[in-house]
Amino acid sequence: MTTTTKISQSEVFTRSEAATLCGVSEDTIKRDLRADKYPNAKMVTCGKLERWQIPACDLVAAGRLGADQVSAAREHLEDLRLVEQTRALTERVRELETELAVWQARAGERENLIAALTNGAVVRSAAVAS
Repeated sequence: MTTTTKISQSEVFTRSEAATLCGVSEDTIKRDLRADKYPNAKMVTCGKLERWQIPACDLVAAGRLGADQVSAAREHLEDLRLVEQTRALTERVRELETELAVWQARAGERENLIAALTNGAVVRSAAVAS
């Protein structure tokens, strides 16, 4: 009994992701795109960025990815995405911590200035009262 792996047309990868999953260079994927080896691939625009969306079924049909590898590739890609998201979030936390330290230093300076001005006002008002 043979089991077949159903590959969804909606399962798409970027050019970089396809290269990683297929174990080839991104240039190889570019050449394949120019040679129209991925007939269902399309260029999508997201803001100012343009990206290729290459369906997994095209990668399988072109012999770049085995049908039985799609599920493992999907999981591997999700792992890579999570690693990248974690890296980006860690970097953002560092940026925010630095920004927080700057704002805390400014707040401390302002508190000192307010204290100095308040003390000066108290001393002046005491001198006027005498």
